[in-house]
Amino acid sequence: MNKNHAMAGWLVLLALSALNAPSTTVFAQGSAFSYQGRLNDHTNPANGIYDLRFTVYDSANTPGNLIAGPMTVAATRVANGLFSATLDFGTGVFTGRGRWLEVAVRTNGGGVFTVLAPRQPLLPSPYAVMANSASNLLGTLPAVQLTGTLPVTALPSSALTNNARGVTLNGSFVGNGAGLTNLNAGSLAPGSGVIPSGGIVLSATASNAALTSAGFALMVNPLGGGWTQATNTAPWSARSLYPVVAVNGQMWVMGGGTDYGPTNDVWSSSNGVTWTQASRTVPWGGRDSFGVVAFNGQMWVMGGRTSHNYYNDVWSSSNGVTWTRATSAAPWGGRGGFGVVALNGQLWVMGGTGNGYLNDVWFLENASMLGGFFLFQKQ
Repeated sequence: MNKNHAMAGWLVLLALSALNAPSTTVFAQGSAFSYQGRLNDHTNPANGIYDLRFTVYDSANTPGNLIAGPMTVAATRVANGLFSATLDFGTGVFTGRGRWLEVAVRTNGGGVFTVLAPRQPLLPSPYAVMANSASNLLGTLPAVQLTGTLPVTALPSSALTNNARGVTLNGSFVGNGAGLTNLNAGSLAPGSGVIPSGGIVLSATASNAALTSAGFALMVNPLGGGWTQATNTAPWSARSLYPVVAVNGQMWVMGGGTDYGPTNDVWSSSNGVTWTQASRTVPWGGRDSFGVVAFNGQMWVMGGRTSHNYYNDVWSSSNGVTWTRATSAAPWGGRGGFGVVALNGQLWVMGGTGNGYLNDVWFLENASMLGGFFLFQKQ
């Protein structure tokens, strides 16, 4: 028979044992649920065998978006208007959004389905099928209900965990920073503990890129510690009683006494490791205990001694190769082991040994004049 029918239905999620075979754990629960309804033939309860078709939509209004189905449950027995059907639309259907069930009916064995109206809302009860997996949890779970250890891999990439590396934090840090290490002082905000100019910080190593980039410079250790050996075998011969001077970004070693007598070679280096011989023999001859001073981009060699003589000549050079004699006999007389310094445009000579130990002090008023002559350099 082909009739129009009226249907009033409701959804009920029954116990699992009523839907599936009994099991020893609730994790065996699937996505099927039982639907019970009432079918009337006109105004009287229907009796007989019917085919039922079920379809899930996201709206009570026609047409809406199809979510699942249609699913036909054939040869469904209806007794006194009541029927029951087991439905299984698979996973991913009941996600928490509104769902409506459209029911269509026909007499068993053929004919056209008659769609019953209105669509029936699927109320929250059947959503218990989502409990088959913790990944389907909706809403807020109180922290007190969490037990065990949550693996780091289960956390989102934006979560900050202990021992995380390579993490960039934005915004302001508030709180006790006593446990923070390896901070870049240049990244600290003004007024938040930035060390003022002239301030001093301690570092465990002499090479500290963070401090250097923040404008700090390594100071000489006031306790004399922290020495590093640049080399234990410089290419110039072992010697003593020689001065060292720094000119034009280089330190210069020259002359001095050796096991074979005074020498007059000249060496330079910018790092104490790599040395270059500027001259094997310079015109002022082998000597030791002479004075050297840097002045106006030149190094000035003066005085000194050999085993037989004391000198009071004065020589200058900017490269250690070419030397110019300013005077062969300065008025302060031959001497060695004396002090020499450039100060306020003046050259000073004092003390030393010559004719006995000396404590006299001499200065050149105009350092551009030596030996009674003014020095001119072509530019």
